[in-house]
Amino acid sequence: MTPSVQADIARLCGKLGVLRTAAADEERGAEVDRLVERARRGDTPEPELSELLRDLGLLFLGDATREPWPWDGGGHTGAEVYACPAGRCARRWVRAPGVDIPRCDLDAVRLSRVEED
Repeated sequence: MTPSVQADIARLCGKLGVLRTAAADEERGAEVDRLVERARRGDTPEPELSELLRDLGLLFLGDATREPWPWDGGGHTGAEVYACPAGRCARRWVRAPGVDIPRCDLDAVRLSRVEED
């Protein structure tokens, strides 16, 4: 899978919660389900994702629940870093102390811990 497709899937994953809510309000939940199925297969959800986000007024909405952590992989952070268990998504998350391990929004399974070099 190319980094571009991983980035597209990461975009869907980052907005999935608010996207599902907005789409349900507009009776467009089936469109979100189709995008999720494409992402699960490792296919890009674009350009349909951008079109749906635009139609629902969410095109420029940031990730309200989890932001990617700007870590370049270098040095020791001492933090627990988690990633997509299927390797589809380019995002990384840092687990804050006392917070449950995050879950993949596409598959509803816990993220996998990334080992630091």
